Amino acid sequence: MRVLVVGRGFSGSLVSLLLADKGFDVTSADPNPVIPHCTGIVSRRFVYTLGIDHLILTEPQRLIINIGRKEVLIEAPKKAAVIDRERLDEELREASEAAGAKVIKKRVKEITPEGHALIDSREKYRRIIDAEGAKRSLVKRFFGELETFPGVQIDAYAERDDEEVLIDLNVPGLFGRIVPLGDNKARIGVATRKNHRKYMRRLMKRAGFKEEISRRGGLVVVSGPRGGLHKGKIMLVGDAAGVPKPLTGGGLAFGLHNAIVAARNVEDPKRYEREYMRIMGPEYRTQRILRTAKDLSRLAPPIGFILLHLASKISSRLDMDFRSGIRTYPSEDISRIRSYL
Repeated sequence: MRVLVVGRGFSGSLVSLLLADKGFDVTSADPNPVIPHCTGIVSRRFVYTLGIDHLILTEPQRLIINIGRKEVLIEAPKKAAVIDRERLDEELREASEAAGAKVIKKRVKEITPEGHALIDSREKYRRIIDAEGAKRSLVKRFFGELETFPGVQIDAYAERDDEEVLIDLNVPGLFGRIVPLGDNKARIGVATRKNHRKYMRRLMKRAGFKEEISRRGGLVVVSGPRGGLHKGKIMLVGDAAGVPKPLTGGGLAFGLHNAIVAARNVEDPKRYEREYMRIMGPEYRTQRILRTAKDLSRLAPPIGFILLHLASKISSRLDMDFRSGIRTYPSEDISRIRSYL
């Protein structure tokens, strides 16, 4: 079966790896994989699952949440890690090639539900997997747009405690964050449709900003899947599918599930969509409710402060990735991914 994967980021590389390892004829196309603007915070369970301890930059022990003029401190030892996201994507790209995926470093200009793809010339594939990211430029006319927030993040030298993550709920929209990177560095980011500079300056001051190292931006998906996950011979995965969490915009934990389900059902797109939404549908519903509560908390800080205190009391029972219940990844597929990393 001839498969074209458009995009060589986290999700595209995972799907390419899994399909090539199964013996599919996989071509992965991307002229220049984008450096991810992901914060890099993942659960310790995610790190253990993929066996990527070597990518850990820091292991925060505390979460500070700002709301109104108050702060809530949540102790969360051994729950989270900040990983080198750029290096993770590089390793997955190398792994997909090692598994047998062919790479075309060219732009895909057009794809159709009939299985046609235009790169240098028009060719036909049994399956086209779109992993191009949140803009989903190639498939917007078939699936519509996703709800997104523009995000900006700066890596900088800063006077910041390596054991603390700050979440600022006073930033309108999705979030303001300060994440420790180790070696007196921090990642400072905002995702909002309002004044980025205003909220970024405030967070930079809080982080003890000294010198900018790098700056990047992109769209953060918060809608969840919208418009379906397949049409004809096209399947969507990753950000293009609306996979990231509606509550935080994080895409790695859900993206891993999504890539595995997509690879397992590449010959039956309808079953892919059915199975993924059966597993993850409750997560999207739960996180949309939590996001609404978060937005209400920003508008009514006293109520939000009470809610956050309650959250801190039960934080030891919460799963960082899956709010509606503990889930496990299919062990067979995880073993195959780990064998290449």
